[in-house]
Amino acid sequence: MTWSPIELVSKKLKGREDVINFASGAPDPKLIPVEDINKALHEIIEEDIEGALEYPGTGGLAELRKEIREYLEFLGVSTSRKEIIITAGAQHALNIIANMFLNEEDLFVAENPTFIEAFLALKHYTPRYRAVRVDDKGMVTGELEKIVKEENVKLVYTIPTAHNPTGTIMSYERRKQLIEICSRGNIIIVEDDPYRPIVDSKIEPLTNMDKDGIVVYVGSFSKIIAPGLRIGYILVSRELVEKIEQLQQLDFATSTLSMHIMLKLFKYKTPYKAMKQVSREYTERIKLLLDLLEDHMPPNTEWTKPKGGFYVLLRTDNLNMTKLLDYALREGVAYVPAQLFYIEKPDPRTARLSISRVNKEEIEKGVKILSNIVKQYSA
Repeated sequence: MTWSPIELVSKKLKGREDVINFASGAPDPKLIPVEDINKALHEIIEEDIEGALEYPGTGGLAELRKEIREYLEFLGVSTSRKEIIITAGAQHALNIIANMFLNEEDLFVAENPTFIEAFLALKHYTPRYRAVRVDDKGMVTGELEKIVKEENVKLVYTIPTAHNPTGTIMSYERRKQLIEICSRGNIIIVEDDPYRPIVDSKIEPLTNMDKDGIVVYVGSFSKIIAPGLRIGYILVSRELVEKIEQLQQLDFATSTLSMHIMLKLFKYKTPYKAMKQVSREYTERIKLLLDLLEDHMPPNTEWTKPKGGFYVLLRTDNLNMTKLLDYALREGVAYVPAQLFYIEKPDPRTARLSISRVNKEEIEKGVKILSNIVKQYSA
């Protein structure tokens, strides 16, 4: 195990309220529907607090699973021939999946760069992995095809929509190729899709294109409701449901109280209302960040152009953004050195910028500070 890059920067940021935080991947606390959560909690206390404090059981509350199924259909995610398992957030889901599918001799493939916490969950069960490059159309599936011809691949992990840390959306053509490659080799695809509710994109999820039951779909409510509730879910073929429920006996990690709160929130239609608000807000912030980078960054700098989500990957010409972090913090701006997201050939010239915890005024001020640093050290 190693520390994630986000945790490392968070340690440096402790007590630094004066710093413009482009580093955090957590949702904006100002957008959490606190009033609805408070109302839900009080109703639960009055109606059935004893039931909400029982052991959760495996799989999750049946009523909540039904609500999540309808919610996914609303998002354009087909639940036909698949079942839902509730987990303690997406990270818990990924750990269960890794535990179920991977042994020490197995090999998995992940994007490069990737969400490092998910990569660590997979790597905990096997040290064998290969990396596939990401460009502006998502995973470079031609590279994956070469690996599949050379190696016996068990599982492919991907974030096809609003990728972390690049923000890119995998093209429909690449999605189709990924499904075809993995179907031929009977390779499991783990589709990590937490940003779909906040991205204004109707692009087809991989699970909809899955005819052979190879896609395991993972999502959560952390980005639109509250990460502290720890409510995530797995959408998986019916053949695998019992195995996942058996694995959940190891931890019973999903809070019964949190599930009851989430069930109440569905009765208030909170997820649907919150989705509209946060999607609009985060999309406006991403657009502003991209416009300001265009206005202020020097010509020797490039960055991804996401249509939504939280992240932009910035690449300088020759600066070591890891070494520059402490100076940037002294100047009042934080980012995550993106070389720590690479599982092969780390690129020290890169930085991940997130809009999730910064308002529009902070984005403007922060980009100006960061651009001045890049210009100063590039000279």
